[in-house]
Amino acid sequence: MKNAIKKIAASTICGALLLSMAGCADTSWSVKKNDDETLSVGTYIYYMTQAYSEAKEKTGKSGNVVLSETIDKKTGDQWIRDRAKELCVEQMTLDKLCKDNKINITDDEIDATYKSQSVFYGYGYCSYYDMWVMSKQSYEAMGISENSYKNAIIKTALEKDKFLKYFSISFMAREAARKLRIASLKNISKKTM
Repeated sequence: MKNAIKKIAASTICGALLLSMAGCADTSWSVKKNDDETLSVGTYIYYMTQAYSEAKEKTGKSGNVVLSETIDKKTGDQWIRDRAKELCVEQMTLDKLCKDNKINITDDEIDATYKSQSVFYGYGYCSYYDMWVMSKQSYEAMGISENSYKNAIIKTALEKDKFLKYFSISFMAREAARKLRIASLKNISKKTM
């Protein structure tokens, strides 16, 4: 009887722990620069899985073996942690650049890309939504919510695209203004000679 009570208590505690971790996936932060710049735990965990996939590719190994391999003069474990941090900083920097330049990504844009954008996955092409559905159980078991997944993949890709377009247009506008000033100076110099 005592063993049964212990098992029930242990199961209850484990269940509560899992539920609390799943609840943190999007409501708490794991990476924080200041009050305005944070990333959710789920987004960080997603970047850890991304870094692990990159490490597997670099070493040609899989499983725990990757963690003890040497990658760029670091253990695989340290390389994965550093790469995940790098991806987080990259996203937070991009978020700030977009915010500073008033580049907004709407939920409608994210959802449209999520459902319609085709990517190669395993045996063929599918949408990011289809990829989520195929991997949902694995991701959620790790603490990655659908929102974190969208943030790491879709929002970041849309921000990069919009920021590069903005930067290109700004650069072309500055270049056109510079050429116009040069042409004006040439005209002025011709008239004064």
